[in-house]
Amino acid sequence: MRFQLNLLAFCLVLSACGGGGNSLPNTPIIDPPPPIDQAMLTSTTSSGRFVQAYREAMSRAAQVSTLRAEMAADAAAPTSSSGFTTTYTQEANVDEHDVVKYDGQYLFIAPAGNGGCCFIANDALPAVAMDIAPLPAANDSNNVRIVQTSPQQATAYEVATLPIPEGIYIEGLYHHDQRLSTIGSSAWWGSYGDAFARPEPWANQYTQVDIYNTSDISQPSLLASVGVEGSLVNTRRTEQGIHLITRHSPTIDGYLYYPATEADKANNDNLISSLNSSDILPAMKLNGVTQPGPSLDQCFFNNPDSPNFRAFDNFPTITLVTTIDPLAGEISSSFCFVGYSDGIYINQGDLVVTQNYWGENNDSGVYVHQFSLTGNSHYEGSARLEGRLYLYGNSDFRISRHGDTLRLITSQWTDNAEDNIDHQLYLLDANASNKELAVLGTLPNSQRTTEIGKPNEDLYGVRFVADLAYLVTFERIDPLYVIDMSNPRDPFIAGSLDIPGVSNFLHPVTDNLLLGLGQSAERKIKLSLFDVSDINQPQLRQEVILGNELSWPSSEAEYDRHAFSYLSGEQSDRFTLPIAGWDDAMQQHRQQLHLFDLNGKLDPVTANISSPGFLEVNNLNDGEYPSYRNRAIIHDDSVYFINGTRVYSAFWDSPINQLGPQ
Repeated sequence: MRFQLNLLAFCLVLSACGGGGNSLPNTPIIDPPPPIDQAMLTSTTSSGRFVQAYREAMSRAAQVSTLRAEMAADAAAPTSSSGFTTTYTQEANVDEHDVVKYDGQYLFIAPAGNGGCCFIANDALPAVAMDIAPLPAANDSNNVRIVQTSPQQATAYEVATLPIPEGIYIEGLYHHDQRLSTIGSSAWWGSYGDAFARPEPWANQYTQVDIYNTSDISQPSLLASVGVEGSLVNTRRTEQGIHLITRHSPTIDGYLYYPATEADKANNDNLISSLNSSDILPAMKLNGVTQPGPSLDQCFFNNPDSPNFRAFDNFPTITLVTTIDPLAGEISSSFCFVGYSDGIYINQGDLVVTQNYWGENNDSGVYVHQFSLTGNSHYEGSARLEGRLYLYGNSDFRISRHGDTLRLITSQWTDNAEDNIDHQLYLLDANASNKELAVLGTLPNSQRTTEIGKPNEDLYGVRFVADLAYLVTFERIDPLYVIDMSNPRDPFIAGSLDIPGVSNFLHPVTDNLLLGLGQSAERKIKLSLFDVSDINQPQLRQEVILGNELSWPSSEAEYDRHAFSYLSGEQSDRFTLPIAGWDDAMQQHRQQLHLFDLNGKLDPVTANISSPGFLEVNNLNDGEYPSYRNRAIIHDDSVYFINGTRVYSAFWDSPINQLGPQ
């Protein structure tokens, strides 16, 4: 029986194989189709495909501008623990360009401006941008000052000046390892420009980074000049170098952004049909020599195969990210994408770019794109979220990365008259898989429905600290919210505190103390010291009202963190605030630098703020006025007050005996 079964099985095998020597034709093996790239951004090695994506964006430019105009009508940072302060920044070990830099011995002070304004349109301008002179002619009104300090005597004196190129507006400086880098632009429009801006103003502009060797401080020498077509968006400096983010629109002679007739539209179509990639991508030069820009596979554009693709969102500008090595004076890498940029966030390894969008049927939101800045820079992933996220001034504290989680707060206007604005916390997986920054958690949500802020309250001060977020909303009172994000999939409001006034800027003093700077209910400057040792019940420990003698007082630090200086000590800290306002009695505008001690910070119950006084802009020549721009350096027991390019100094405990201007 077993033999018969085995024989039967053998015959079946022969039958299946075409027994009798007759074989079936071979079935061709068909490779499965490659997976469709569904990431929000994509790239290509095909010049034709890249140009086609840009052409489509160009063809919609007028429609985008028109719709946006219609909708508009309807619509922890590091603190110094050494003996002196440096630029106050959002992230530890990520420097930010500023108009004043200090290395513990020398102050580097950028000029207050070159008198230029707004956008410059000139056919010769791109050539000027790319032909960088070795050293520009001296211009006393447009020099970087180099001032040596003597903290032991609380004095300072100028040791050198550095002329900058004519027609360049210096937006900030970096100084590191005997390298002074000036960040200049041909025309200034703020850090990001206007979110409603048409594409054409971004043409005919350039950004220039000049790197000087300061080993001989009395005679800095030009090491390298990097010129890039496009307007400055922002910069950061990490271990990889200076990351320069610029925005560019190519000049297309004869193109009409608002075509009035069918003939105009046809002419536009003809013009953009003849574009090639070299016409579109921004030019780059190093010391006047043309440099290769990013390869096409490093230039990204909206992916039509993405489920989030919305043709209306594409926008005909090129955002270029260039990394510069200031020590070697070289361009390390570059990449770009087709689209505008409303703001950036950079930590040690990644760049996050935000793009607010407006669409049809009142649809709006924000795209969040993440790129790696380490090694060979590359695109990591994106998310599309509800609400909008503007990252200018101190509002970029609304985004932060902690470990593998990217956290951000968006705001969205509603049609509800009883509550016309909503705020949403998002926690995203920063280790993007499949090019997606997946949403881990949100607040509010279906399980935790309590909103962030009372009805009609806008969002002001925001600060992420480890697993906590401190948020201030305001309409008539100042609610301080503490949000626990220790489980990124289930964030919740741990506690809140209601007090009059508002805090625009928040600084974490310790794990248990939080400092707030803002306005009182009477429109005076207010310092608030919060005890957050119990996150379920935050408490106000002290409130200090400033500027009582001034009309409409304000502090630059509320909106520009670089105007805030903070020096940490073991038991107590020191910090400074610039205060400006109109003195009715003296009939003059006053600019002051107020000094503060935060005493006994280790005990949140008894910690308190005191002040030894303030420095003030004085001794001006006839016809001179205080500058709107203020910075301060604390160095041991001395303080330096920089108003514009003037330097005032004093010992910390006797600011009334100030010296200057120096």
